[in-house]
Amino acid sequence: MIALTRASLQMPMSAVSSQSPADQAHPAADDEVQPWELHSELVLVSPEVCRRALEELPERDPDAFLTRWQAIVDARPEEPGTAKAIARHTLSRVVQTASFGLVVVGVIVALALFAELWH
Repeated sequence: MIALTRASLQMPMSAVSSQSPADQAHPAADDEVQPWELHSELVLVSPEVCRRALEELPERDPDAFLTRWQAIVDARPEEPGTAKAIARHTLSRVVQTASFGLVVVGVIVALALFAELWH
């Protein structure tokens, strides 16, 4: 287990150690974009690395989002009576909201009448 961990942490440094810091900061123009550069912040600032990263992306499917949702909708069959249940639930919520509104209005009217009696 320890040998696997140490082996996985060792990185090949031969390419990096053979270059001076000045060479690393300004690579030669004929150098290819390295794979680690595609996964770093260099994609945001280097046009060459950005172009290479965009080339590596798969082809865009404009209907991918709709296809995924259609598969989810098709996978769940509609139960019989669902429309009635939705209408019944909506009606009950409207009745609850209206009754709460009437209670609030009644309390306000009662407070206003009570304030008039004391005035």
